[in-house]
Amino acid sequence: QRATDRILLYYTDGHMPAEDRVNQKVMLEHECRRAKAMEQLPDRRLHLVGIGVGTDSPKDYGLDTILVDDENDPEAVDKVVAGLAERIARTIK
Repeated sequence: QRATDRILLYYTDGHMPAEDRVNQKVMLEHECRRAKAMEQLPDRRLHLVGIGVGTDSPKDYGLDTILVDDENDPEAVDKVVAGLAERIARTIK
């Protein structure tokens, strides 16, 4: 996809899948490390952001994290959009 910047969102409620937790966690850790490395490449312009609903667990994987207290909160979407806008604004030179 053609774009100057890309945003990769990791959205979680903090609960790993009930099945195969061990392999899922290893895969998540691997993909987060890979994405963080790609984020550092100057030509990739990838922004990796965690959205934690009721959890700050994306921080455990080194992700910049937007916290949302409850997905049923009417302001939840506004918090995510405002958080993404803030992060995008930081990258504009």
